[in-house]
Amino acid sequence: MKRTLAILLAAVLAASVCMLTACNVDFNISGSKPEAEGHGSIVCYPHTTSPNFIDGYAGCYFDDYTFVFASVYDENTAASEIYREDDSASLVSKAMEERNKIIKEMYSANIAEENIAASILPSEFAVEQLSKYDIIVHERYGHKSYSNNYINLCELDIDLFQPWWDQGYVEENTIDGILYATTGSFSMQAFDLTHALIFNKSVKNSIPAIQDMDFYDLVEDGYWTIDTFLSIVQKACSANQGTEGLALSPSSLRQFYFGMGERYLEKTDKKDGTSEFSAGFDKNNTDASQLIWELVQAAGDNSGISSLQTFEKFNKNELLFTETALVSLEDYIDADFGILPFPKMSTEQKNYISFAERGILTLSIPKTCRDLQMVSDFITIFAYYSHYTVYEAYVESLSALTSNKEDAETLKTLISGRTYDLAFSYKFAEADGCFLSCALNGGDIAEMLSGKPSEDILAAAREHADFLANIRREQEKEREEQKESDF
Repeated sequence: MKRTLAILLAAVLAASVCMLTACNVDFNISGSKPEAEGHGSIVCYPHTTSPNFIDGYAGCYFDDYTFVFASVYDENTAASEIYREDDSASLVSKAMEERNKIIKEMYSANIAEENIAASILPSEFAVEQLSKYDIIVHERYGHKSYSNNYINLCELDIDLFQPWWDQGYVEENTIDGILYATTGSFSMQAFDLTHALIFNKSVKNSIPAIQDMDFYDLVEDGYWTIDTFLSIVQKACSANQGTEGLALSPSSLRQFYFGMGERYLEKTDKKDGTSEFSAGFDKNNTDASQLIWELVQAAGDNSGISSLQTFEKFNKNELLFTETALVSLEDYIDADFGILPFPKMSTEQKNYISFAERGILTLSIPKTCRDLQMVSDFITIFAYYSHYTVYEAYVESLSALTSNKEDAETLKTLISGRTYDLAFSYKFAEADGCFLSCALNGGDIAEMLSGKPSEDILAAAREHADFLANIRREQEKEREEQKESDF
């Protein structure tokens, strides 16, 4: 995905009902939050002409301050999450423009973006070099080697448990109360790299054994399980109509594995704020191993085929099911298709679970930040209005690719149901490669990987936790030294 380099100049300050209301509030630049009277109806794209203040943030007035995002997408282009220069004036681009305009008019905040080289990040944040940046946005999540440059978000006045922050990311990446980067409803990359299961409606309707089944009802009623899915695939394969039931790339098996609630690494947060790790492969997941192997067998010759072969077969109505990242849904528009979550292990599994690839955009606050309260307030406002503009526009634009009203809800289920796995994110002991090799060869995942591979994954996880704790100790020491120097 090629991102365009764009710097958002300040939107023209327009007189509005919202700003007239805001003028009666005792504002200050530090972003203090007097009690709000309530924000009434929620702002929702495209009905954003008269949005209301966020509860508790009506007093945030930034006095025409420009918040500068340092965008570390690649060496040549900036990320397009902040502003997208789009000749086609897409729905998402309009929503970004609308979000930025709302923030300008209601909170007197400007937004600008500058592209910086990734090579700068490992160095110390010298005042003369990077102190002008309020927020850093990264191409990939984690950034282990860069964490010393950032503030622990858990120590700031930010409610990370609101829906405009990615709850799966926050839960998985907060270790011992430490989180140096997060993502949320502003990240198009996180949306784009979320995977979905899709089905060809024409193929489904041509197979008598399944043509009367309503897949969406199965999802809504909680009966969209792996057993049900395999049964449908087998019926499609036995129809002898020149159609095939399922196509899988090797990485598709990971999507199904996580969809069944399985993990490479388990993290448990204790009441005292510390985190414990256990190897997911050590669990009694023999059933999952068997089901993954049944998926490989069900795909037959379509197991491991290229994405090009897959969408050619799908668009020619020769294939019932495949999976894809949301960014690639447009590849399938020649077919009449529907969008589904990955099946659950059983009806006992509470939620449908999706998974995002590496490479999503995250946000951090540099330790050179000049006003932590102000920036904390701003990114909350930024994420909030992204949720009710950009996120809604993204769902609307993708669901427009299909003819099914149910697909908008499916997309929301996929995005809100994202999970992350530290062993996958940071490539602990090559956990992903171990899993895929085992799964493709029909091995018992629990038996084959519960020994040294699991031990290596756990050792890597503990090393990562120690690394984060070390950074926290260093930063606490720096703060103490700074206090003594100031005194």
